[in-house]
Amino acid sequence: MSTSSSSSFFIFPEDYEESHDDYVAKIRDEEEKIQQYDLERPNKFSAYIEEVKNDADSIFNLPAFAFLKFTHKKIKFTFTPSKITQFVSKRLVFIISLKYRKGYWMVKRDYVPVNYKWRIYKLFYTSGRPSHFRFTDENVVEAIHGMWKILCEWTTKDDKFRRNKCYSSYPDDEEVVPFDGHAGSFPKEFGYGAFDGDHDVTLSTNNEQKPRILLMGLRRSGKSSIQKVVFHKMSPNETLFLESTNKIVKDDINNSSFVQFQIWDFPGQIDFFDSTFDSDMIFGGCGALVFVIDAQDDYMDALNKLNITVTKAYKVNQNIKFEVFIHKVDGLGDDFKMESQRDIHQRANDDLLDAGYDKIHLSFHLTSIYDHSIFEAFSKVVQKLIPQLPALENLLNILNTNSAIEKSFLFDVVSKIYIATDSTPVDMQSYELCCDMIDVVIDVSWIYGYSVRDEQETTAFDEQSSSLIKLNNGTVLYLREVNKFLALVCILREDNFDHKGVIDYNFLCFREAIQQVFELRNKHQTMTNSSGSPIINGKNIIGDGHVNSSFIDETN
Repeated sequence: MSTSSSSSFFIFPEDYEESHDDYVAKIRDEEEKIQQYDLERPNKFSAYIEEVKNDADSIFNLPAFAFLKFTHKKIKFTFTPSKITQFVSKRLVFIISLKYRKGYWMVKRDYVPVNYKWRIYKLFYTSGRPSHFRFTDENVVEAIHGMWKILCEWTTKDDKFRRNKCYSSYPDDEEVVPFDGHAGSFPKEFGYGAFDGDHDVTLSTNNEQKPRILLMGLRRSGKSSIQKVVFHKMSPNETLFLESTNKIVKDDINNSSFVQFQIWDFPGQIDFFDSTFDSDMIFGGCGALVFVIDAQDDYMDALNKLNITVTKAYKVNQNIKFEVFIHKVDGLGDDFKMESQRDIHQRANDDLLDAGYDKIHLSFHLTSIYDHSIFEAFSKVVQKLIPQLPALENLLNILNTNSAIEKSFLFDVVSKIYIATDSTPVDMQSYELCCDMIDVVIDVSWIYGYSVRDEQETTAFDEQSSSLIKLNNGTVLYLREVNKFLALVCILREDNFDHKGVIDYNFLCFREAIQQVFELRNKHQTMTNSSGSPIINGKNIIGDGHVNSSFIDETN
């Protein structure tokens, strides 16, 4: 029995050689068949599709469906929910792409609107037909028809879709407007102030010259979405409805804190060599230039535009801080994120070195509007425009040392960017906790803590605002207001919070010191402005150029 068992489990050399040869021959036959099929496939696939088009219930006749591309390598189609039900915004369109690779069709999630990627992916996967994500030519029509059924049912019945900002109560004959705000965002009434409307802009020659942050990049890279989410409290979902920027949009960020600057959002198609583009005026008063690159797209054209933009700006103003946002990384894996950042970093610096601009320093940030990375990146940009940053950091270090605080942030409450922090490294999780705490304080204060004292000035955040949150891990989050738009958020151990009186006293000393820094700053600005002409780039001159008024939109 032992001998019989041994003979059945062991392969002798002559048997192995024979089975190996058979296996190699089989593999070669399969490869030849695949190669032959790939040669014949384009014609066969085209004939198959032509035959399908003649069917009465063809996928090409399905309502709400429109095919943008239908080849043997790629299928791209749109689904418009408003053609199925009237309760969906007409501006909402899903774009879904299928790619053929190694004998199978597969759904590419990158072409689905980013906030619906996983939801649509999960819809198809849990529909009982996993083949919707891996199917052959023979099943492609059936799979697409199944996707259409799932999307139609989801649009009309699914409550999760209904709770998203896609549904509208407006009938068809009225303009559909996306909903404002969402749980966890600042109230629309709490902000830097109302807009004054659109009007023409030329170079301002008044005494006050604020540093400018220029947002540049190719079309559809996400520049306007960044501006709206960070500084105007727009929900990331609502940015899907933003139209492409076709002229320079000027946004004035102005409050009583250190956050005082202008943001100029440039259209992606701008031509630096156009006669109406005055480089001296645009880049002369620029403090930082933020170039946005879409990480989900081919970034070779973006790198070429980055090189042209940076070199032209550096010729005018060598003091500009150059920041590169590698944007829309929420849909990428961690490995691909790091690889993209490394590749973009290497190529961008090599291009500058080849052009002879080895002294230009580029800072790179991985960003997305669907998490806190965009706020952290903009925090680092704004900090470089604050001359008093070393003094603020020193004050925070002193406060931490004398109050047993582990980490502290000085936040601009409206935008949730931190203008200063202590010298310890920033942990992304701690920063996200602080941002969420600010959201909670503002939302709760607006509901329960608001009282009408002056109709001219309404705010949910005032000199009485404070908050204390204790976490399960023994950590305490403590928020105190500094002024109308600034808040100090501290992270410390619960044991150290027993001496709350000492912490509060030290905070009062800290707030007084901040006020003194304010006064010194205002005094310095007054002395600078009274000296005569505005100073740009260290020179008492301003370019004589003029930006075409039809190419600029200003918002105050």
